[in-house]
Amino acid sequence: MGETLVSVLLPVLGGVCLFASVLLWIRAKRVIRAYLTAGTDYDPAVLQMVVENVHEGLIIQDVYGRIEWCNPAYSRISGYTAEEIKGRRPQEFILAPDGQLDPLEISQFRYDLKTLKTGSDELVLNRRKDGTLFWNQLTFAIVPGAREDDSKIIVIARDVTEQVERENALLEARHHLKRQAEEDALTGAANRSGLTAYLDEQLKGAVGDCGFLGVIHADLDHFKSINDSLGHDAGDAVLVHVAKTISNIIRPKGLVARIGGDEFVVVLPALESEDALVEAAKRILVGLNEAIDWKGRPLQAPASIGLAVGRRGDATAQDLIRRADVALYQAKRNGRNRLCLYTDAMGQAHDSWQETRRDLGLAFERDELFVVLQPQFSLRHNAISGFEALIRWQHPERGVLGPGHFLSVAEETGQMLGIDRVAMEKGLEALKLLRNQSNVPIKMSINVSEASLRDPAFPLDLLDNVLQRELKPEWVVLELLENTLLKPDDVTVPEALNELSKTGFQIAMDDFGTGYAGLYHLSRLTVDIVKIDRSMISEIDKSSTDQRIVKSMIDLAHNLGLQTVAEGVETETQIDLLKEMGCPVIQGYAYGVPMPLHEAAKLVQNGHGEETKAGQKKLAS
Repeated sequence: MGETLVSVLLPVLGGVCLFASVLLWIRAKRVIRAYLTAGTDYDPAVLQMVVENVHEGLIIQDVYGRIEWCNPAYSRISGYTAEEIKGRRPQEFILAPDGQLDPLEISQFRYDLKTLKTGSDELVLNRRKDGTLFWNQLTFAIVPGAREDDSKIIVIARDVTEQVERENALLEARHHLKRQAEEDALTGAANRSGLTAYLDEQLKGAVGDCGFLGVIHADLDHFKSINDSLGHDAGDAVLVHVAKTISNIIRPKGLVARIGGDEFVVVLPALESEDALVEAAKRILVGLNEAIDWKGRPLQAPASIGLAVGRRGDATAQDLIRRADVALYQAKRNGRNRLCLYTDAMGQAHDSWQETRRDLGLAFERDELFVVLQPQFSLRHNAISGFEALIRWQHPERGVLGPGHFLSVAEETGQMLGIDRVAMEKGLEALKLLRNQSNVPIKMSINVSEASLRDPAFPLDLLDNVLQRELKPEWVVLELLENTLLKPDDVTVPEALNELSKTGFQIAMDDFGTGYAGLYHLSRLTVDIVKIDRSMISEIDKSSTDQRIVKSMIDLAHNLGLQTVAEGVETETQIDLLKEMGCPVIQGYAYGVPMPLHEAAKLVQNGHGEETKAGQKKLAS
């Protein structure tokens, strides 16, 4: 066989360039290269020794794939002896179970020498004689014959199972790490990293050509109460249920991601319209309102949902997530358990809100908040009875801002305690100065938010601030809105009010007439004063109906032993009417606009001051 082998291999090894590629396949390349470059004739014995001792398997086939010869290495790799496979095609005995061919197909096999290239590679899963599977890397070389049918095919076989398994293990490890990096461990949904990667991929793709890319941001309403009351096991069950519910609704398209404790984001690619996104969000809203059973207990996870749409080139992944987040925030402000679609106007309003929130935080540090004082006048005694301390903000760029520009932001961002403290401290300082400069027994009304009343330290803190300035609680009126006082089943606020009232502070219900407070509530609330809202006063000089309503309010308060203050009084006619109705105290532009402390001091010293407006001459008489 030696001479036959040499006669087949020599044409393949005849060129240095071609042999250079063969050298990559056999470990004896250095010996052979040295042998070939020595300028000697080919010694069949040496070549026979080389091919029979290399680690790579070698087989020689005819153009029909029949094996004519194999080296010992191929027998070791396949498990078959040369005698067992001679004259057979490899497809008959070495293919893996899932790669088996039909016997007829095997019998008709013939190499296509036009497409088969010397040096071409193929990686296949093969089966040894003992049944074990291995990865076989095959490299082919053609030895042309006088006729095409006389050509031979040399196949070099390498068992690369360990290498393939290492590569597969590495790929699996990388995939596992990628999955860990982009997948939420609890729900199996994507996490924020996975969401961003998916969005980036979609925005770079053909989204702009085939429709909209929709983003749905869902935040579970009151989820914290489930964790607090039933524990994290219940909360986790709800989160898993939510992820599954949303996945079932959007299937088979899109991606579901959990990006926070109870926040989920859904991406829907290739939508035909915004309406399609809204319809999908509605289905999610309905699905999340269905109760789930947890240990025999029904649990619900309703959500607020924000929506945003985009096209390729229109926005980045972060832009779309932010827009959906802005819309989500608006959905919450609108009452929760509802959806809201992002608009540019909404985005601008949100940017302004964020700017106000940021600047307000700096305002405390820079001492930009201050109070102005609006006088209150006693119609019975024809004299000043007190002032209301009204908060203002000296914004470095926007000028002086009234509370309408920032109080709602403070309420939503937990900054009302700071607002109340500024109003309390500056209002009490003003009261101290006014009391020290005159003998007028004026009082100071200070607005107090629900946040302060829910702070256990507030009553004692307020009292300390009063006593430190050598003032008395009886000189301070705490003004609260109706909706703060009328909290059903609430005990914290009433307890705080009772404590403050017992200490000597007076409690005033602000904006009376705009809410639901009536005789029943007034008779049971800790209230000393009711302030009739300006909306009820503004038309009393034009509407007899409004006159009767205001008169009834004044009489109601009087019969309950409560004092009345009419707000928003702007004309002499209104003053006359209120005086006839028996209203004891008025407040409004008819008597005095909100003013700085030094002007308030002049007003007190003058009895009613030159700074007052339309009602001065009338009130002086």
